[in-house]
Amino acid sequence: LYEIHGKRMIINKAPIGNFPIHTHRSVKIVACVEGESLVNCNGTEKLMKKGDVLVMLPYDVCSFVQTTGNECVTIIFPPDISEKMMTLVNAAESNNFVNSEKAVAISLEMLKWKGQENSIAFYGYLHVIMEMVTKKGVKVHRTETSFDIAIKYVSDHYREEITLESVAKKVGVSHEH
Repeated sequence: LYEIHGKRMIINKAPIGNFPIHTHRSVKIVACVEGESLVNCNGTEKLMKKGDVLVMLPYDVCSFVQTTGNECVTIIFPPDISEKMMTLVNAAESNNFVNSEKAVAISLEMLKWKGQENSIAFYGYLHVIMEMVTKKGVKVHRTETSFDIAIKYVSDHYREEITLESVAKKVGVSHEH
């Protein structure tokens, strides 16, 4: 399952229910305010509790299972902003999961700016959260996999006729793979 949100920013506070395996072209932040949710991101399973933050990077693969009543702040950034945010990630080692009451508080503060998502203050909050979830000084570039290349190709050309052969050619493999 692939979510496409276009060029708009999405921010809300709501329970996270069961959601199947999916990916985004965008950075997605989920901050757990109350309750618990079982999350699998890139094969790492974690029971998210109050104070936990998930940062999904573009093309990360995640699923959610609601385990007890929860409430989360979810922020999905448009692809153009997500690309800019990846410069922070590419300059440091990052984790998908962190425990940070401060990051949760900032996520709640960002809700107050709903409707003003293009403001500098809003993106300032995002930078602060991203800095909290990255480890400075360790330079790790995320390696783009064949799957990443294929997903990006499909997302960039979804309005065109896409064939198995065209995706295989872009990835650099035989269409029989």
